[in-house]
Amino acid sequence: MAKVFIDNYLFAVSVPFWDNERAKGLPERKWEGGPKLWMAPCNFPNAIYLQREFAVPEIEPEAAVKIRELIANAKPVSENFPTDFQFKTKPMAHQMDALNAAWHKHEFALFMEMGTGKTWIDIMLMCAYYMEGNINAAVVICPTAIKPVWKMELEKHCPLAVDPLVLESGSYSNFKRWTNNGHEFKILIVGIEALSQGGAADIVMEFIEEFDCMVTVDESSRIKNYKAERTKVCWQIAGQASWRMIMTGTPITQGIHDLFAQFRFLNWEIIGMTSYFVFRNRYCILGGFEGKQIIGYMNVPELIGLTAPYVFQIEKKDVLDLPDKVYQTRIVEPNPAQRKAIKELGDIMETTVDDLTLEVETILERLTRYQQIAGGNFPYPVIDPKTELITYKTKPMPGKNPKLEELKSVVEETGGKIVIWARFIPEMEAIEAALKKTYGEYTVVTYRGGMTSDERGAVVVLFQEESSSVRFFIANQQTGSLGLTLTASHTVIYYSNSFSYEDRVQSEDRNHRIGTKHAVDYIDLTLNHKVDQMIIEALAKKKGMAQYVTEEIKRKKNG
Repeated sequence: MAKVFIDNYLFAVSVPFWDNERAKGLPERKWEGGPKLWMAPCNFPNAIYLQREFAVPEIEPEAAVKIRELIANAKPVSENFPTDFQFKTKPMAHQMDALNAAWHKHEFALFMEMGTGKTWIDIMLMCAYYMEGNINAAVVICPTAIKPVWKMELEKHCPLAVDPLVLESGSYSNFKRWTNNGHEFKILIVGIEALSQGGAADIVMEFIEEFDCMVTVDESSRIKNYKAERTKVCWQIAGQASWRMIMTGTPITQGIHDLFAQFRFLNWEIIGMTSYFVFRNRYCILGGFEGKQIIGYMNVPELIGLTAPYVFQIEKKDVLDLPDKVYQTRIVEPNPAQRKAIKELGDIMETTVDDLTLEVETILERLTRYQQIAGGNFPYPVIDPKTELITYKTKPMPGKNPKLEELKSVVEETGGKIVIWARFIPEMEAIEAALKKTYGEYTVVTYRGGMTSDERGAVVVLFQEESSSVRFFIANQQTGSLGLTLTASHTVIYYSNSFSYEDRVQSEDRNHRIGTKHAVDYIDLTLNHKVDQMIIEALAKKKGMAQYVTEEIKRKKNG
């Protein structure tokens, strides 16, 4: 008969040879040839398996006690969020459900679609834990492009006086002054990309060792790669914190194996494994080239059962009290070549890139050139030798294109079909090439000038068709902002905007019209420079850029 007992703080399983498959089913185990026993760590997944697969007479009393203890301790405490908490901004019904689900759980995951308010939930939990005395500081690890957004969200929603610091490169002296300035509730906001190299990881570790912290990884799919340096750093940080949160609308972008690194950040004991390979062998079916490719999944109900107590999940279609339109801004840093060109245009009205010189004469022309450079392209004049007329061509700016890189990140974080608006043809071409390279030739359609009516109609039909392989619709506002119906998508990315408020309103309405079944997310990609941000500000004030600039000039003269 099979027997389960405790041996040197491990579960020991003895089975007849013909019953080996039952022992092999343990989530984590190792065969010891000497004593001819299967040895397994005393953790929650193994305890659940032993309780389910082995009969009571097969489990010795000491092992039975350990199994009951592990299962009891693994169940999160069920409490509700404090009813007397004073909110600064009113919660929606699903946000209260999430607060109640997460309350007093030292590790928790908000798997909530973009636009459902997960940042607000995390802020409320931070504040409530601080008020209870559980923490006296917090760390937010997020994509660099949304660091400024986190600071704005804290100012908008936080019911307490908080002291946030957005950690920037080379700001260690600022960090030291900030930690010593006497403010009570400190929140450190750090870009996840910065944890791959440099001193950001050391700063975060220093901070978390000095304070009692809650640590949040926003867009936690960014740490799905168990081999990445930033993932390993996040694991180290998590090990020093007693409260941990992950948040994303897309926890799985490639497959179930994406969950390993995210749940190891929360607490490896939830899944009972510290090794990716043990996790993969338990839940993934391998095949393909040399038998090393993941071709399917197994034991999925078991994994869901282990993780479900630590997850709140919701999609926009399940939420009835969302606003019709949800706006976001992703702010990216200019690369050195962009920074230099924009500064020179501002200082002396001309700049040079790779021996090509650009000169501007008016403020609005300069704004247009700024915008082209912000989008990753350098405009330069070309003189026709016959007519002596000047036309402009573009070439890619030196270095990586920050907006394009952020667009790819947003796409990876977002499910479903996506509409992408870009003002300039070279931007559209670069976006199209990048998406086709990653997602395939037949996932992208482009709507542009020069197409026949039939061609334009065909790409719209392909995008709108639910069963179509087309996921991305790229257009510019001047060509596509009128007359189209693009309700297949509830995510819209503005890579760049025209200067026309009418273009913006009309383009937004392509998704938000009769036939729309979800709230629509509008995401602006903005260079961290006053000029690119000025365009968004003008549109937000319901003005065209020419009117906005004219009024600003008058205001400064009269000011």
